[in-house]
Amino acid sequence: MRKWQRGLFAAMTCAVLFNEFEPVRASEPAAVETVGLTLSDVERFTLDNHPALNEAGAEIEVARGKAVQAGLYPNPVWYASSPQWAGNISQYNTYVGQDFVTGGKLKLDQLAAHRSAWQSEWQAVQTRQDVLKGVRLAFFSAVVAEQRLSVYQQMLVIAEKSSELGADLMKAGEISQADVLALETETQLAQTNVENAEVQLVASQRKLAAATGVPQWRVGLLRANLKDELPEYDEDNLRAIVLADHSFTQKSRIEIDRAGVLHTRACREVIPNFNVQGGYQRTNDPSISPGLRDQGYFQLAVTVPLWDRNQGNIHAAENDIARASASLKRVEAELSDQVADAVARYRSAMKLVKRYESDVLPRARRVLTLNQQLFKQGQTDFLRLYQAQRSLSEAELKYLDAQEQRWQAAAAIANLQRQEQFP
Repeated sequence: MRKWQRGLFAAMTCAVLFNEFEPVRASEPAAVETVGLTLSDVERFTLDNHPALNEAGAEIEVARGKAVQAGLYPNPVWYASSPQWAGNISQYNTYVGQDFVTGGKLKLDQLAAHRSAWQSEWQAVQTRQDVLKGVRLAFFSAVVAEQRLSVYQQMLVIAEKSSELGADLMKAGEISQADVLALETETQLAQTNVENAEVQLVASQRKLAAATGVPQWRVGLLRANLKDELPEYDEDNLRAIVLADHSFTQKSRIEIDRAGVLHTRACREVIPNFNVQGGYQRTNDPSISPGLRDQGYFQLAVTVPLWDRNQGNIHAAENDIARASASLKRVEAELSDQVADAVARYRSAMKLVKRYESDVLPRARRVLTLNQQLFKQGQTDFLRLYQAQRSLSEAELKYLDAQEQRWQAAAAIANLQRQEQFP
């Protein structure tokens, strides 16, 4: 190969790889972006617009309304009738009836309803966290999709320039036509990868828009530094925090309390309520002296708990307490599993990221540099240099994959901790 060709090719590879891949180098800080939406921007937009949050708020008010209603005393009933309508012996009456609820049943009904309202409030807290988690996952997927597309575009540039230089080298008798065809195939593959990455970027942006609750929102450029530091999580401490404060455990504890209230309510049901009626009756019967035609009316009705003493509902309420207690243990086991899974995924991704930053990427760049030097000196061939370039690009892609896994695992942990500020 002519000296000027080797110099040109070496200069081209240095410009493409070392300048255009500069932002993702592990050995140097990432470039600071000045445009694009940050995660905080997207989160604020989501919290202002997501319909699930409005739905959760409405469900709280529904439950609060039911709690108010559960404690209201029954209204009195006014009656007017004519038990005998027969000319001058007709009778007319009017009276008022009132149901009296005994045993503190209404108070217990309201206590149970208030606990349902508290559960709705905790469900709203969880809904908010789930919405934030969905946005965070989609955001970092979109960020990685942007950077992945950039890497594929650089790989295409390398492939195209390598293919052009390969054609020149074939004319000079330095490489064979088979080598040129192989380079052209690599170019076609690189073009396909770019097209697929463009499709994936659009899809990830649409998923991010959907995660905000506004699917028609047009997501533009995003701004994030994937190399930002994240904490080291202590699994035992994290599990203790989650089990003590997670929305699901709070709801389960309230459910146990609510089941206890309903059990007491079932036991009180056997205490009979009673109905009192009192009023006035007028008769026009001429055979009755005028002083006796105006009559008073009184009635008392009480249910006698002879056969139905609410035994079945009391038995059900007792077992509902056992069910709620078992449900809390199940929830704690499931949350412990989620903590273990999220921490394992996070640690695995962290190891990959650190391995790529400390070893794989520096080694791949070193291999490329050595091949460039050997190529300039005529001690290696063009295809080996191209393979070194391709290996570095593939390492950059795997590094991005590891970063995506790291951030998504961290987002899952933030969701378990109900973490408002992330990272």
